[in-house]
Amino acid sequence: MWPSRLLELAWRRVVDNSAHDSICGCSHDAVVAQVMGRYAEAEQIALGIVRATLARVATRVGGGSFAVVNPSPVDRADLIELDVAVPAGWTSVVVLVGDRTLATQEVRRAKPVLASLRVLARDIPEFFRRRRHGRELFGRSINGTRLEAGDVDHAPRLTVLVDAVPDPPELDMEELLASVESVTGANPMAAWDLVVEAPDRRLVVARVPAPALGWARIKVADGAGLAVARVAHLVRVTDSGMDNGLVTVELSSDGTLRLAGGGSVLEGVGRIVDGGDFGDSYNYGPPRDDTLVDVPASVEVAVAERGPLRGVLEVVRRFAWPTGMAADGSARSRESVDTTVTTRLELRAGEPFVRVRLDFDNRSHDHRVRWHLPLTSRVDGSSAEGQFAVVDRGLTVEGGHGEVPLPTFPAHGFVHVEGVSVLLDQVTEYEVVDGRELALTILRSFGLISRNANPYREDPAGPEIPVPDAQLIGPRTFAFALYPHRGGWTSAGTVAMAADYRHPFMSVAGTGGPGEDGPAAGLRIEGAGIVLSALRRRGSWLELRLVNEGPEAVRSAIHIPVLEAREVDLLGRRATGPGSAPLEIAHDRVSVQMGAWEIRTIQLLVDDRPVHDQVATLTECSAGL
Repeated sequence: MWPSRLLELAWRRVVDNSAHDSICGCSHDAVVAQVMGRYAEAEQIALGIVRATLARVATRVGGGSFAVVNPSPVDRADLIELDVAVPAGWTSVVVLVGDRTLATQEVRRAKPVLASLRVLARDIPEFFRRRRHGRELFGRSINGTRLEAGDVDHAPRLTVLVDAVPDPPELDMEELLASVESVTGANPMAAWDLVVEAPDRRLVVARVPAPALGWARIKVADGAGLAVARVAHLVRVTDSGMDNGLVTVELSSDGTLRLAGGGSVLEGVGRIVDGGDFGDSYNYGPPRDDTLVDVPASVEVAVAERGPLRGVLEVVRRFAWPTGMAADGSARSRESVDTTVTTRLELRAGEPFVRVRLDFDNRSHDHRVRWHLPLTSRVDGSSAEGQFAVVDRGLTVEGGHGEVPLPTFPAHGFVHVEGVSVLLDQVTEYEVVDGRELALTILRSFGLISRNANPYREDPAGPEIPVPDAQLIGPRTFAFALYPHRGGWTSAGTVAMAADYRHPFMSVAGTGGPGEDGPAAGLRIEGAGIVLSALRRRGSWLELRLVNEGPEAVRSAIHIPVLEAREVDLLGRRATGPGSAPLEIAHDRVSVQMGAWEIRTIQLLVDDRPVHDQVATLTECSAGL
């Protein structure tokens, strides 16, 4: 059933945050707390819709299998993680997709023995009563027990079998405990070995293909004697670099890196610059005598994963960041605090970009932290995705009315400069410094809504009210990806690359019967630069909104068995007048001519009910995302 009420509630939470100062974060801490609470509610509702939808998908895939769900309107492959129980005797774990056998990479192996105790028989019932809540023990589900008689050299042994999933689904714990007591109660003072044991569970990754807005059914199996399919562009990892044939990462002693790919080579990437910020929630403002910290006190590099499907390097840099600012904004404090910034660099097989995640614990006040990327040559501007458009910008911005022009700009989705596109998973501030470096703001820490003495603004922008929460003290995380390439963002397909980065595959264990094993394909969209910005059900119709994020007209195609297709306005009202003729339908394909930067809303009446239900299920998942 289409979750219209839940989606309405989630959307209302977002709309409630659209007040001018709320949406841009220029508010009192109490107001910001309410804003963040509404966003958290919207996210919780959306994730609930996704979980419920995945549970519905699970019923269409047989038990013992997994469904790998593709939330994108294009056929593609992605890396997924699977937590699997490995039976004794397996030599390796592989993934079966139809008639193909895919290799996996083991990431982590769980410790099978969770506890091993020597106890008296009389204390065993109390052990269960004190430590379990219903069926839970050590955060897992009790699935049974195994009793082994002792001998002259070994004490009798009680093994409690637990797992991350309840198997069998139903278990009478009182009956199980009674059976244990019937054996151990014969000699209350006898010593027993009590062991809590989990199966051999391993976290593995695999690169799995799945159809557009659909799912693929997979199984895990023993790889002995099976020929695995070849994977293009496998990852090779050394102690100081990674390469997959598409992207090369080479680390330097200062923690920066050399990034090469797509005909572009970038040096000194990833310099972290910490500087003072005597500004406020409206404007950045430097102290009169700023202290910039960009040289780490120490650098350590560790290999976290060695490939071949996923390689991970962790770069740990330690800095001495000033703790705060002089009251008059003249300079940063002389006292400093040791701050560790961990950069996780992740390269996957088949991906032409490297994923970056920064983690640190902010313990300093009144400062700005930026991540720098030197360019191959001087540029005169940048391009950044925003709302239904990609905006080209120069290196300067208008000022006036007593405000210093500051060429920092917002980006959503990606920001591009010559030689590289940075793929984003959150709205991000950036600046192209002197045309030679791209700087991403990863933290702004300040303490006032508006500062009357802001060095970059003559007049107050609002009340001078303290907002201590805006210092953002505590753990911080910032993530993005680097896609090196020659040429512009259109020729490099950056719009599609950013969408792939933001929409990872999901997986769910199957719960259906043996006949529910087939893959399922949904709605598929063709067209360079065409973005599916919305997909929902409206009565018996599927309604989708397409955006051509490009400067040229594009012929787009929507692939799905369909009886009727019609164009509507942004409110879902049937279009009338010139240009309102039915859309062209041929061979389960709806053709749409999209003008440059055009937004169009289309409704489809799908041919048969099974397909309609299937697409509706994925529509719910897409809506939740």
